[in-house]
Amino acid sequence: MEEPRTCTRCIVPETFPSISFDEAGVCSLCATHRPPPVLGEDRLREVLSAQKGAVYDCVVPVSGGKDSTYILYYATEVLGLRTVAVNYDSGFQSPLAAENARTACAVLEVPLLVVSANRDTQVRMLREALLISEIIGAFFGTCMNCEVNIRTAAINVARRHKVPFILYGSSQVEDILGHRFLGPRAFLRRIPIQSLLPLAGHVARYSLHSVRQRIEMGVPLWHRFLPFGNVPFPTPTPQVVYYFEYVVWDSLDKVAFLQERLGWRSPADQEQRFDCTLHCLGNHRWIRDTGISMDGYTYSTMIREGRAAREDVIRKERLIQSKLREECVEVFREVGLEDHPLPGS
Repeated sequence: MEEPRTCTRCIVPETFPSISFDEAGVCSLCATHRPPPVLGEDRLREVLSAQKGAVYDCVVPVSGGKDSTYILYYATEVLGLRTVAVNYDSGFQSPLAAENARTACAVLEVPLLVVSANRDTQVRMLREALLISEIIGAFFGTCMNCEVNIRTAAINVARRHKVPFILYGSSQVEDILGHRFLGPRAFLRRIPIQSLLPLAGHVARYSLHSVRQRIEMGVPLWHRFLPFGNVPFPTPTPQVVYYFEYVVWDSLDKVAFLQERLGWRSPADQEQRFDCTLHCLGNHRWIRDTGISMDGYTYSTMIREGRAAREDVIRKERLIQSKLREECVEVFREVGLEDHPLPGS
């Protein structure tokens, strides 16, 4: 089978929804891309110096990935803030990411608070998400409450220790959540009527496990009973400051620095999004629905920003796709669904 045409600047393929190419073969995403504006590091210093805490000045959620690890370094060493790190372990956190968080905190002499989900609840929830995915034909809901729990952990630590700021890592360069073409509606329209009842049963069980986990994790009361909703950050305190709104971020450029300064490590040729073993499920869905992985899409944005070379990104995408099925099958095996096919197979 002939491989789909790809953009001559990035690697987005012609199978990507609503994509078009000009005469030079450059895709419409590249043609319309504009780097996001930033407020500047001076403004970041001004904001974070406006108030000091009794013991800590800033909470930094740390996953063990390159972005959050660098933010922890920046807050502690560059800004001189008294930081406390929070690591959320979903039960599917990669051992290497957990080790990175511990090592960085030890080197920087920053206290690390690890907040862990109940393993049984998390596995039950993931199992239902995978059974839902099997029915609708694509992975759905497999990130579960992780964003909710990360936010909750940071908020609770900040309130417990009266910390005025949460310095949060959410990169616009790597932001792909705005793409709603991957929503469940297109799949729901194709589901046979006889599958609706079992689907409803799995959704109900997923929702119950989600609510149970939110209660276990101490999610704010009004958001415990919204099984699919996120948790907004409170206002005005603790104040949440988004690092990437202030700083031009070249994440791949920082890898060598993190390795030398903080002993940071990653799998070979996989410097991002390895912190969770479930990330492969999202990549599987993106490849099936768009022809490119989540990571490949992110790397394409980096190419447009001048932060990655196309040849390197092509190699990384091929590696991702070569390992993808094996990684997804391992997730199914871990929750006792080894006899079930991957969605869309």
